[in-house]
Amino acid sequence: MFIGMLAFQLSGALVLLLNCMKGGKEAVIRNCFPGTNVVERDENNNCKIEKEKLQKSAHNIYLNIIAFADLVVGYILAAFSPTADSQTSVILMEVIVLTCALLVIEYYLSRFCARKIYAQDAVIPFENLDGVDTFPKGQEINDMFNDAFKE
Repeated sequence: MFIGMLAFQLSGALVLLLNCMKGGKEAVIRNCFPGTNVVERDENNNCKIEKEKLQKSAHNIYLNIIAFADLVVGYILAAFSPTADSQTSVILMEVIVLTCALLVIEYYLSRFCARKIYAQDAVIPFENLDGVDTFPKGQEINDMFNDAFKE
């Protein structure tokens, strides 16, 4: 029963970890457009994504990856756990302290990585942004009206 419990928990954590890791830079960019999915284009049909948006998106993705990796490591370590010789209250305090330390370290580590990797604004051709809309530019509006009146 114990082995089955660990196997299911480890399997679930690995599925989530693998799902979270796929996509890379595309996933970071895709997560920069929650809700509206509207971006402005420049005259060269490129879209600028501010580095702050990229960093926030990457930070959230990195935190998810770390969380699922924590689950995987925790489930693997549980398989090797010895029978507790200490008092339950001591073990509980050690778990709380270690958990808090890991949370703080992982939060700032993921934020640091996001800021280093996405230190610059990204300029991406609009055609490369899936599921993102844009507003028509002035010339495109004129062309639409001209085409409508030709008929």
